[in-house]
Amino acid sequence: MESSIFAGRPQITIVNSTRCAVWVAIYKRPLLHTNEPPVAWQVVSPPPRGNTAVFIPRDYQIYARYSFEPENPRRPVYQTNVLQVPPAPAGAGLVLEGVSSPDRRTWGAVLTRTTQSPGWHQVSVINRFSIAISGHVRQQGHDIFPPRMVPPMTAWTEKLDPGFYVAVLPLPHAAGDLLPDSEISSTETAVKSGESVRIHREPGKGFKISKITPETSSRPIADPDDRTHAQEPRVPKMELKARAKPKADVKKAAPKTSQSAQRRKGQARAAKERTQKLKSKAGKVHADDSI
Repeated sequence: MESSIFAGRPQITIVNSTRCAVWVAIYKRPLLHTNEPPVAWQVVSPPPRGNTAVFIPRDYQIYARYSFEPENPRRPVYQTNVLQVPPAPAGAGLVLEGVSSPDRRTWGAVLTRTTQSPGWHQVSVINRFSIAISGHVRQQGHDIFPPRMVPPMTAWTEKLDPGFYVAVLPLPHAAGDLLPDSEISSTETAVKSGESVRIHREPGKGFKISKITPETSSRPIADPDDRTHAQEPRVPKMELKARAKPKADVKKAAPKTSQSAQRRKGQARAAKERTQKLKSKAGKVHADDSI
């Protein structure tokens, strides 16, 4: 199955070496918010004995959503413009400000770039709008971090690390779902663009994920399910004869006689004894007559 894997391409290849259907989450860890669970960027299901390649884009999309209803601030009624941010080492600084029409009948918020660098591989958004906003950082239309509520006159910062993580999910999930550590910690594996991983199972331990290297790409990994369908190897006849004991060592069991045969033998023995007694009496009578 690894024949379609090419190193160096902007993709992550997931090889399913098992005979089972699996769900694999691809996500990032919020490096600046380590106490929060990550969000699933994508969830794929490579077929049994097959593989799935996930394209990794380079640019990030950043925008904000907001609502004019104070009692329901999480309702994304409006959305700002979307800014494309390339993965520059200096990061990207943005500011969110309010704008209105010339007649001041309509107004809203827009995102603009600033020249100030927030930090190494970081993106920062300063909210100068009059209401709270929900900030989003996406790749290929899906959030890579959980949305952040940013109150007015505060800043929101995320670190755009190029790496991802993959993990086997015990239950199906969709892109955008939060991933509890209890579901991903046992199989979580760091992976970068251009790398490939293999999913296999170990007896008594469940699913495991390992990276595919040039040394392991041609090495097959056995699936425990295959052992249940395997047959015992056949032993050649010559080897079976060699294992057998010699005839001299084999003790023959005495043939068992049935009860009827024993009864017949007993009757014949009794008849023979009666005949001998009669003959002895007859000889004694002849001896008396001669006297």
